[in-house]
Amino acid sequence: MERILDEDQKINVSFIIEILGRPKEHVAETLGKIVDEMDNEKGVQVIEKTLHEPKILEEKDEKGDVKKVKEGMELFTSFADVEAEFENLNALLGIIFKYMPSNIEINSPETFVFKNDYVSEILTGVILRLHKYDEITKKLTHDNMELAQRLKDIVDKVRESKENKEKGKNSEAADTQSASGKNSEAESQKKSS
Repeated sequence: MERILDEDQKINVSFIIEILGRPKEHVAETLGKIVDEMDNEKGVQVIEKTLHEPKILEEKDEKGDVKKVKEGMELFTSFADVEAEFENLNALLGIIFKYMPSNIEINSPETFVFKNDYVSEILTGVILRLHKYDEITKKLTHDNMELAQRLKDIVDKVRESKENKEKGKNSEAADTQSASGKNSEAESQKKSS
């Protein structure tokens, strides 16, 4: 028999959360914290979780050969298989946006039936999140451009300062040579008189 989801029925989902970083211990600890944090989200109950041991991420060169990475600079990757139950589709979408699982499979129900106002509410929530992400992205892009300009201004000032110091040294050296040249001429004239 086909199960149909009404607005009050829970949704059972399996998904994979992946993480990348270093050191190995930090990756394992952080992945555990992420899954625990997810279990504390409103409308979410983690039913089962399997955390996998972090492994070194192998980097390959253009030929496809594994590149040697300096010790201590290796990146580690790990993932967790999670099964969770969600009170509603909004709770599921919240987890998808916040934790960005790499894979998701809805175990039950097999079919969803919603009223159009419920779907409108869900889509409005998605749109609001997208606008928020767009706002954050634009702000970060602006801040990045501003920092790049500030850095360029600082580099230009340092370069200008160095050039001025070099000109000052060259000018002093020229003045010293000119003064010693005049002193030599004056001494030559005294000797000849």
